[in-house]
Amino acid sequence: MLLSALAGAVACPTGGARAQGAVDAPLLVVGGPTDGPLAAWANAMAPALGRGLVPAAPLHVTYLGGADGVTGANQMETQGVPDGRSALLVPGAAALAWLVGDPRARFDVARWVPALAAIGTTVLCCRSSLVALRSGIEVRLAGGTIGGPDLPALLGLELLGARVTLVQVRPEQAIPAVRAGQSDAVLLSGRDLAKIPLLAQVGVRPVAVLGLMDERGAPTRDPSRPDLPSVAEIIGPSRSPLLPAWRATAVAVGLDALLALPAITAAAQVAQWRRAALAAGNGSELQAVALAQGSHILANPAAPAMAFAAAADSGSMLELRRWLAQRWNWRPA
Repeated sequence: MLLSALAGAVACPTGGARAQGAVDAPLLVVGGPTDGPLAAWANAMAPALGRGLVPAAPLHVTYLGGADGVTGANQMETQGVPDGRSALLVPGAAALAWLVGDPRARFDVARWVPALAAIGTTVLCCRSSLVALRSGIEVRLAGGTIGGPDLPALLGLELLGARVTLVQVRPEQAIPAVRAGQSDAVLLSGRDLAKIPLLAQVGVRPVAVLGLMDERGAPTRDPSRPDLPSVAEIIGPSRSPLLPAWRATAVAVGLDALLALPAITAAAQVAQWRRAALAAGNGSELQAVALAQGSHILANPAAPAMAFAAAADSGSMLELRRWLAQRWNWRPA
């Protein structure tokens, strides 16, 4: 079992060996490397969450696999014990891999029991106006792989009515490609948001955000950019079977970090973790990380709503994978 195998060798938040006799201490499994983007979240969560658990104890932290979180999520799915003493911290990239049918993803996002989420602002910048996008104009999107983090921009633009082509570039080349006129649109997040004024110099401006979900699961505007509509708001009511799939991909790409418990964790223990997560999310440690990374922290009930939105049903995932195969001739390796 995962907890037994790691009991003597788990790394604590400061990187030292797990203390002798701390076998029963709560465990935080981080889906990513020690120097990855989740490390700052894990280091802040371990003590903050531990203060809210009963009995109070700092969480011990172990890091598993690559930055996309797939390995860590696989380990928790197959070997995690739903005893209320362990939780998974994973990026949205793991949920995206599951949505597009990555064969490495051997977990089910719909089975996760979310307790806390960190959501980043993601802005779609385009040379064309929303009116032009809805009129069927051709748009060249600067991005990476078809099934990667630019997927909600590809699908969202198509649902808006634009004719989309992908200009495949490395992440660091996306903004230069737009500035050079080689592409018309780009999806920005994180530190790249500071480069929006550079794009405005060449007539490329923010037109929409991926947006957030409220506690009812309804799409809302991003509080960091209340002036911009969400893509879902622009699309409006639609009978397209791809709309639920788009929402799932948008949530997955926007998730900087998700704290989740194993499936079938007892309700009382879930409630305890969620109370601890609510207190931690309001505390100075996590707020400092959120400020540094430009994220919003969501706890119960908004965090479960966001996570459930990323867990598309089987029909929506089938539509998404069919669209990827037929529209782009793309399948995960």
